[in-house]
Amino acid sequence: MSNNNEGGGGRDNILNFRGKYFDESSTLQTVANYSRLSGEYDEDLRKVNSTAAYNAASATWELVKHDPHHTRVLDVACGTGGVGTHLKESFNFQGVIDGVDGSGMMLDIARSRKIYRDLIEEIITPERSLFVREAYYDVTVCCGGFCVGHLDPGTFVDLVRSVRPGGYVVMVMGCKEEGSEYGGMMMREMAKLEARGKCSLTYKRKCGGEIDGITEAVLYCLRKASA
Repeated sequence: MSNNNEGGGGRDNILNFRGKYFDESSTLQTVANYSRLSGEYDEDLRKVNSTAAYNAASATWELVKHDPHHTRVLDVACGTGGVGTHLKESFNFQGVIDGVDGSGMMLDIARSRKIYRDLIEEIITPERSLFVREAYYDVTVCCGGFCVGHLDPGTFVDLVRSVRPGGYVVMVMGCKEEGSEYGGMMMREMAKLEARGKCSLTYKRKCGGEIDGITEAVLYCLRKASA
């Protein structure tokens, strides 16, 4: 097991975090957990010592740094604003960041940071599409939203719809999810979109520290077709 300074928060801390916030059978209950515990979330995340939000922000920055004042980013499942905070404070991004999350109380904390332009409270499901302007953003990023009890894999298409032709989707997903039944569903959704010519995988890489020899997360970067 790696120690906390290496980017891992320890198996017990991670299991405690998941048990506290995740309801694997109900997205609505998971959202309710985040709302009820919103005041504790940032401290709990600090104990886990996750680097996922920083890695998501770094990957996003690499895609927008050529024009950091005029590009538009959508942060899906933005929570208390970790990705947006890193974009602004670690990389001095000066463009537009909008955020979407199912928990209004988590969004209240993100709003207090005065980083996001617009914050939308919305629970996204396959039956209820993401309520944002289509083909508008240069990059849509989702860090930790695609896992059991959170976003349904069938909603990934909404992230692709939200970016302009030639734009990018950055997604960070826990390695625990990638190797699970849920992860298999995610891979099939992405493969369907690629087969239809909607987007293509630019790269995939592991990121974060290690817990018991298992890397914390995997980052995907996909590019929407230009036409």
